[in-house]
Amino acid sequence: MMMPAIQDLQRMAGLLDEQTNEARRMLDILQREEKALTSNDLTAFEKTLEQKQQQAANMESLEQRLLEVGSLNGAPLTLKNFVRFIEQSRLSPLQSRWAALQDILRQCQRQNVVNNRIVEASRTHIRQSLDILHGKVSTPDIYVASGKTQNDTTGRSLAVA
Repeated sequence: MMMPAIQDLQRMAGLLDEQTNEARRMLDILQREEKALTSNDLTAFEKTLEQKQQQAANMESLEQRLLEVGSLNGAPLTLKNFVRFIEQSRLSPLQSRWAALQDILRQCQRQNVVNNRIVEASRTHIRQSLDILHGKVSTPDIYVASGKTQNDTTGRSLAVA
């Protein structure tokens, strides 16, 4: 494996540091989004949505800058060959930076899943409330042994959603 020039390695390390900082900012935004969702603060939620979109654009821009660093072994730099290079290079400064970035991105992903679950629960609650206001009677979902739901109107349910 041919090593990139020292300047390119330094740029890669610097860009990984910047990406990690941007990922931390995204995690902070996602955590504030959760607080806005759980407190039903629509203004704060809308603000975090705007910030999240801007932050995602910032992160994409940094990834592009990383891929513009140069080439590896004469091939254009892609995310796939960059990751392979880091894993095989044994350059611990790059490996530790990459690991830190991946850790923060996993935290962002988990937080985003939590936030989406809150949104879905709110959506379900609103739908049920609107059904009640419109006089629609809905039968709750019953969970059967297989874990699937079944609409049972016999009134013999053991668990309701």
